[in-house]
Amino acid sequence: MLACFLTQAISLLALYRAYQTSGQLSVVGPIAQTATIVTITVGILMLHEFWNLKRKIIGIGLALIGIIFLRFVSF
Repeated sequence: MLACFLTQAISLLALYRAYQTSGQLSVVGPIAQTATIVTITVGILMLHEFWNLKRKIIGIGLALIGIIFLRFVSF
């Protein structure tokens, strides 16, 4: 539980710092949501959650495409 707390605290501080540095919510927000991708991937690999595997893989792919799109396209 302590490891989860420390990881979440570091993540939150890094997110606040990213908002201060870039100031663009449209860029920082989606990149910060990569935690969802990591959570799904860890669930598949370590916990063997193979139900709805096709949907999970499609979701990971779409999230990555969105992040890449936001990274290389400036509005």
